[in-house]
Amino acid sequence: MAMVNKGWPEVDAWVELLDQGNRGGRFLQRMHMRNKGRARKWLERQYALQADFVAANPSGDAQHTCYELVNYAAVVNSGLGFSSGAAGVTERAVLKALTDRLGAPASAGTGVCAHPVPGM
Repeated sequence: MAMVNKGWPEVDAWVELLDQGNRGGRFLQRMHMRNKGRARKWLERQYALQADFVAANPSGDAQHTCYELVNYAAVVNSGLGFSSGAAGVTERAVLKALTDRLGAPASAGTGVCAHPVPGM
């Protein structure tokens, strides 16, 4: 639940998710139409679970993540660190997706790194 991660209060999440224009709230909206109390309890449980998860797994520093990605890409580009066969293909695909997302320059508006990840 991104709302919890972004620090939304539970009451604001409740209001936003019940807004008929919010497609992400459709499950809760349908539940709310049948049983308002059950819908409220469901959101309270989900919000509490997500709040616990966010507290136990704080988001990291984006630039540090980029630094780690650059170092990992250097190992990969050296020819080390990949399995052979289908597993290696999967590993390369995952790394490529990460570098496409994280490795894009921040100025491009699509990534979080200050500089592109080399070699990918």
